[in-house]
Amino acid sequence: MAENETIKLLDVNQILTDFEGKPLRAVDISFAEVTEQLKTVDTDKWVELIQDLIKKDEPVMLKTVLLRYLASANISAADISDDEKAIVYSAGNLIGMHNSKEPVELVPKHYDLIKRLVDNGKIKQQGQLIDLYALVTSQQAKAMVDAAKNKETKE
Repeated sequence: MAENETIKLLDVNQILTDFEGKPLRAVDISFAEVTEQLKTVDTDKWVELIQDLIKKDEPVMLKTVLLRYLASANISAADISDDEKAIVYSAGNLIGMHNSKEPVELVPKHYDLIKRLVDNGKIKQQGQLIDLYALVTSQQAKAMVDAAKNKETKE
């Protein structure tokens, strides 16, 4: 890393909330995804998907949202190049394996690519651009990523 590159500190443990300030649950952010899947699966599969979502009644952290953005990067409307796929993968590992309550430290190449994916927020599906998340989730993720702090360096 070059001396002038600023490390960003991003708290991936932040809980996303709805418009009323209540924590979002997995079932809240996944409904659009399940609705899309309903178009391609039978009724039994639909019931199974809903039951799985209800079982995952835990608050959604920024970490989960970012990992989904990264996992979807190959179909992102942000047009990730082949060279950038390695950066996406390493950023995913860094965030996915981060189990500390402290913020994750992101070098510029990781932070910039995450910010690009979150700012774009769309994926390509069947020739159309669709939002990966509903507005309440995508806008919070953008705000949280934008609020990442610069790591103070000791001189």
